[in-house]
Amino acid sequence: MLLVAYVVEAVRVHRLRSVPVPGEILSIGGRSVHLYCTGSGSPTLLLEAGLGDDFLSWRRVQPALSRTTRVCSYDRAGYGWSTAIPGTRDTDHFVAELHDLLAAAHIDGPIVLMGHSMGGLIVRKYASLYPQGIVGMVFVDTSTPTQVERLPAELSGGGDFTSADELLLPFGVTRMRGHCGVEDPATPEFNSLLRNHDCLRGVIDTDDREAAAFPASAHEALNTGPFGQIPILIFSQDPALHFGDDLPLAAARRGAVVWNTLQEELKQLSPRSRRIIARGSTHYIHQLRPELVIREVNHLVGEIRGTEPARSDYGSTTTE
Repeated sequence: MLLVAYVVEAVRVHRLRSVPVPGEILSIGGRSVHLYCTGSGSPTLLLEAGLGDDFLSWRRVQPALSRTTRVCSYDRAGYGWSTAIPGTRDTDHFVAELHDLLAAAHIDGPIVLMGHSMGGLIVRKYASLYPQGIVGMVFVDTSTPTQVERLPAELSGGGDFTSADELLLPFGVTRMRGHCGVEDPATPEFNSLLRNHDCLRGVIDTDDREAAAFPASAHEALNTGPFGQIPILIFSQDPALHFGDDLPLAAARRGAVVWNTLQEELKQLSPRSRRIIARGSTHYIHQLRPELVIREVNHLVGEIRGTEPARSDYGSTTTE
């Protein structure tokens, strides 16, 4: 019976992975890297996903933002349709690989870097090492360099997959339990890809290694910023909501207070920063409040171009 389940799941994965992925597959240093660029215009908006996520994380905002400017998302090594890389998966490696990708794709600025969750560490380290051409930054409920030490110990969790997920993966049980990619009714054009973009042994291994290296990733971004006069837009989750999954209520409340403070401190990275708390949203603001992200990022792009008036509310924190 187990053998039959194993074969059925292997055939299912093969069929799903044969669905063409949009964008292009670049060969960089002997490995494949998936890059998905849409739209046209300047600046280029470069999207950096969080731990455990690939380019599909941005599916609810990239199409709309592409009507304003050029938008590029990609899969870090080991996720989606990019070849895995052995060894430590931390911020320093991510930044070096992103730099190679942008060079290979001839994306040299002006660039607005936009990161979600752990992607915020990558964005700020990249801007520190390669500031030329970086004209703006967007943080979407991003991780911060000191959160490991400051958040309650209960919040120092691992990756997205459980040990049971890993054991049952080859037999299709993980998929049947709903722990694989779930179709999104808001973006039916991506459903054929969402059905199998994460229930793969290589993806789970990469997720585990990124989670294990997260304290090092945070430390490597510690001495980044401030970033001069570039505009910075900060989206934060609603601190009034439950913080973290499956946590005791007291720990969740403590975590929400600390996280809100960490998010507020991001405004110190530039005098031209402003923060928006996304009312009713938890961590994935770009999926739960895409209209807010689209509106505000479009305005940021217009301000950089000079087609929108300069903001008069830099330094502010608002709830919308």
